Amino acid sequence: MILGSNPRKPMITHSINRYCCRVWEHLFEKYNMAKFIPHDARRSLSTLLREHGVAPHVTEKMLGHTMRGVMAMYNKHDWMKE
Repeated sequence: MILGSNPRKPMITHSINRYCCRVWEHLFEKYNMAKFIPHDARRSLSTLLREHGVAPHVTEKMLGHTMRGVMAMYNKHDWMKE
């Protein structure tokens, strides 16, 4: 199965979603597995990180979310160590 048209370029979101749908179709046919989408993995990651004590702002940064409000204005730390 070809993942992207050019292995030297990152896949776009649409391609990743299509790939996940194809994988799910196979898993559903073979194992009757419930449908999942990439966002489900992000939700699970967020939940697991919080269960392991990772601070919410670090989790948000890991998921690529932008900080808002006062934190966005005054706190420019990248949280890489955390």
